[in-house]
Amino acid sequence: MASLLFLTFTAKRSLQWVGRTPGGNEMNLRGWICIGVFASLFCSASFAEAALTADDVRGGWIADVDGQRHVYLLNVRGTTIRGIYCWDCSNPDNLAFVMDGKLNADNFTLSLLHEASPGAPYRENVTGKVVDGRLVVTAKRQGSNASAKTMTMMREPRRPASGIVLPGTIAPLPPGAEPPPAAAPAPAAARGQPAAGGEATPPGARGPNATAPVPVPGALPAGARGRGGYVPPGPNEPLTAAKVTGVWLWGTGPGKQYFIFRQVGSEIRGVVCGPCDNPFTFGALDNGTVSGDTFRFNIVHEDWGNGIQNGPFNNQATATVSMNEMRIATRQDNQPATTPTLDMTLLGPMRGK
Repeated sequence: MASLLFLTFTAKRSLQWVGRTPGGNEMNLRGWICIGVFASLFCSASFAEAALTADDVRGGWIADVDGQRHVYLLNVRGTTIRGIYCWDCSNPDNLAFVMDGKLNADNFTLSLLHEASPGAPYRENVTGKVVDGRLVVTAKRQGSNASAKTMTMMREPRRPASGIVLPGTIAPLPPGAEPPPAAAPAPAAARGQPAAGGEATPPGARGPNATAPVPVPGALPAGARGRGGYVPPGPNEPLTAAKVTGVWLWGTGPGKQYFIFRQVGSEIRGVVCGPCDNPFTFGALDNGTVSGDTFRFNIVHEDWGNGIQNGPFNNQATATVSMNEMRIATRQDNQPATTPTLDMTLLGPMRGK
């Protein structure tokens, strides 16, 4: 704003100077050149102020429309955008995937692939921009004569349990509200400190060979988290994309987690959420592949989680399936390869398409 006032004042003085030059064409020409330079500087300054960054866009956005929660979860790497969009997000039919996303200087563009909602498959062309801290997205269905729809979204004001988020990805607390206490610190290995027999990897860096190993039945190794003594209901089964597609559940009660997998082209993508109305309990599921009896995928942490202060990271998952149980072992890729895995048993698929 100060630069705008200065340029306006200088331009006015230049115009006054031009007007007072009696018949001096050369002086008038110099005056108009000066004004042109000021105008160019003003345009450049305005453009610089409007430039959109990855941190402006990335992470979770929410909007409540007609009593229904809508969520965008945008993963930004360089100028490439991936992620998901959903409404009533525990319902797999309401999940759409971000395709061909691109971050531009003053906006972003992407297409939403709807594969299961009524009328699917179809795509929507979406243009978005950030205005006064809000995300304004305009979507128009491809091949439709219907008018484009605009939705204004905001950051989630509720904090994740850890209290650790990327700056700018969370809405201010209401006046007078106190932030919740931070969760207990993670174990030393999870904070990038040396584990037994391993070297430290700074949070946010990629640990060598950090992919989680294939889950092994029986007791967990020393130091591992989760319940030990897992016994599968049968041998590991050969897997296909169709075998893992659908909804798998972990836990009970309000914090129950929904893992929703779907084949998108040659990949398996999806979302995990629980509760499914708060982006800080979401993670996009990406880069899923099946080989033999092993299913590998990434749980993308874009703006929250241990180590997020050093940038987004993947929680790498390796899974096997036996009857109606999916056993997964996970390890963050910002931790050393010696960090114990977190093992979980999912039940499903509850529903698949």
